[in-house]
Amino acid sequence: MPGSDFVMNIYLYKPFSYSFLTKNYPEKFRFSQEIQMLGKNTLTELRDIINCISDTGLQAEVDSPTSDISHLQKAKEKYPSASFFIDGVFYNDMRSPRAIDYSEEIIKWAENRKVGTFTSADMQTIRLNSLSPRFGYPYVYLHQGDCEHIMVFADAHILTANDCLSSQLYPRMYAMNRGVSVMCYMCNIHAAQWLIKHYARLPQETTFLCTKCTQSYCYKGGEKIGEFKLYPLFNKFVDTCVTAEESRTSCSAVSASVS
Repeated sequence: MPGSDFVMNIYLYKPFSYSFLTKNYPEKFRFSQEIQMLGKNTLTELRDIINCISDTGLQAEVDSPTSDISHLQKAKEKYPSASFFIDGVFYNDMRSPRAIDYSEEIIKWAENRKVGTFTSADMQTIRLNSLSPRFGYPYVYLHQGDCEHIMVFADAHILTANDCLSSQLYPRMYAMNRGVSVMCYMCNIHAAQWLIKHYARLPQETTFLCTKCTQSYCYKGGEKIGEFKLYPLFNKFVDTCVTAEESRTSCSAVSASVS
């Protein structure tokens, strides 16, 4: 019902490499997705709806483009650990027996260097309405070991008749940045599916190639031509941007079917 809870909009940004020793770093701070949550939703529900390419596949070296990579395509199941860092507290996802506490070593490091006093908690028990985040302030979402996203609590408001009133649809993806596929360096026709590193026959240390170009240029009779490292590229993106208007339309359709 309108007024029964509040809605909060949360922005997540794409991870990027950064070095404090480099000025005018070339990589840009890019928006990734906007998520709407109710005050009663938990941090684990937020974690489950976040979409990141790092959860799709593992970057492990393989022998050839014909290698079976099915075991690499479920990174989130193989490495289920994750953590939110919000106002000095690490909220860890410990639902899986294989999950590890990301905060343990960081807290020890901070104590040894007298950086500050941090604590940890289980995100499964934390609801959004129990937090007091600062709007517009950057927090951190960490998963897959070293994949870090800046996370911002953008704004909040009491539920109104104009909001989606189907509670089972929250949290929900409210908007997502349009993805752009990485194209093959050689043909520039097909999307890249393989990452080639340290290959003397290519002009760059790291090169993105499609399957056809990889097989024809880097292999002969199924054997490597020279020495290089081959990694699968999980080039999975959303073809179209999910807009706020589309999200509202979807919510209205579901609400009508439920009622």
